[in-house]
This record gives sequence, C-alpha cells and structure tokens, in this order.
Amino acid sequence: MTGTVAVVPLRDGVSGKSRLAATLDPGARRRLVVALARHVLEVLASPAAGGRLAGVVVVTADVPFVEEVLTDLPGSSSGPRSGPPTRAAEVIAEPPDQPGLDGALHHARSHLRDLGADRMLVVHADLPRLGTDDVRALLADPADVAVATDRHGTGTNLLAVPLDPPDLRFRFGPGSRAAHEAEAATHGLTSAVVRRPGTTADLDTIDDWAELPAEIRARVGAAVGHPLAAR
Repeated sequence: MTGTVAVVPLRDGVSGKSRLAATLDPGARRRLVVALARHVLEVLASPAAGGRLAGVVVVTADVPFVEEVLTDLPGSSSGPRSGPPTRAAEVIAEPPDQPGLDGALHHARSHLRDLGADRMLVVHADLPRLGTDDVRALLADPADVAVATDRHGTGTNLLAVPLDPPDLRFRFGPGSRAAHEAEAATHGLTSAVVRRPGTTADLDTIDDWAELPAEIRARVGAAVGHPLAAR
C-alpha cells in the first residue's frame, strides 16, 4: 500500500460526548457518536475523496462498537453472495500499554508503516460538515504537515503527516495547532494551517451545535432521534 491512509480514532459508544450530558441521555449520546462517525467514514470512503487516499483505518479501544458503526456502510459487505465480509475501513485495536489519543495514533502509524504507506491523515470522528472537497484540500496541501484547525483556531480536527521521521510526535490536546506546528519545525518539516467550514466544525458542546447550519442540525438530529436545543 502506498499513498496516504486516513486514520479515524474512535473511543467507544459510552464515554463520548460527555459535555452534552445535560442535553442528551446516554442512549442519545451513543446514537450521536454513531451518526457522526458514520458520516465521517462515508466521506472518507467516497470515491470523490480520491486523490492520494489509499485506505481508511479506525483505531479504537472498543472493536465491537466500531463494527456496529461500520455495519451497512458503503464499501462494507457481509452477505453470503458477496464472499468474505469486507469493511469500509480496517479496524485495529488500541494496545493497552499505549492509552490515550496520542498513543493510539502512534500505534496506528506503526501499523501503516508496516503496510508501506507514505503519509497519514488523522480525521476526528465528530465532524458533521466534513465533505470530500475538504479531504482533497488536505491531501493536496504541499506542506509536510497540514493542520486543519477547529473553529477557535487553536485545536486540530484533521492532521496530515508523513510516516517518517518515526519520532514525530502527535500533540493533541489544548493548543494542539501550535504544538503540531512546533513539532514540525523541530524536525525541519514545513507546516501549513488549513481552514475550511467542513473541517472547523466539530461537535462537542451545545454552542458547537448552535454554530451548525440548519440543514446539518436537521440531519444529525434525525439520526439521533433528539432535537438538540440551540441557544
């Protein structure tokens, strides 16, 4: 496998979206996590994402939950007429000795290097406005490290990085945009910040929900079965 592989970290269907607990019960939050992740994976699996995207990998601590998310996604099959089951994404388990997001991504990067990939595109699973044009924009950016920031301009929602050098660190957390730029500079790599409506809009809080266009709120609300209240 050569080219860029998209990696989607997905924790589980229980602990996600805790900042929406005052608005959504646990069942609704689980449905929200599923709906958002399925949207992102559908975008990544679309032929329109094209470019240098060679595959999609989901890294998770809860493989059964991710298998549920992948059920019936375009690119997946499980029926007897289709031969061996296929998935829209390969699923790999987080190792217990590498906890947390950065550890999971380091594990995924080692896996991709073994497959012969060249680059890795980290894509968070809670981007309801993400489109194939956004993916193509990240893939086309000529910088060694491309950071698609959140709507505040400080976080990282997508990150394109080379698989080498192997000691290039992931720096997710508060201020991750600047941290990823600094990490690139430490290794003599160029970096760029990408800002697009489809990459800036993650969904963690009710304020994030209020910032979404009405048609996106309608789509997500229908999937969740709950009309989240926008302040």
